[in-house]
Amino acid sequence: MIGDFGQLRFGKKYGNEIDEQVIKNRKRYFDILGIDLDDLVMQEQVHKDKIALVSRNDIGAGVYDSKTFIENNDGMIVIDRDVFLVCF
Repeated sequence: MIGDFGQLRFGKKYGNEIDEQVIKNRKRYFDILGIDLDDLVMQEQVHKDKIALVSRNDIGAGVYDSKTFIENNDGMIVIDRDVFLVCF
């Protein structure tokens, strides 16, 4: 096993790093659902009273680099079809 959750890790490890195993796990999970990683928008959820409006322009946010997460929001609303939202 690697780290706290072994090879099942889905989120970043420590700091802002998203390692290769996390990318592989995400790909494996979303492949089962028939969703391409490039159609995801990821948010690192914080408990505030802000909701982010996201669109196709935001796809890929947070998927490969945690520096690109949608930040400082408690939720997301998508305004375009075929954009998939992920909260941590």
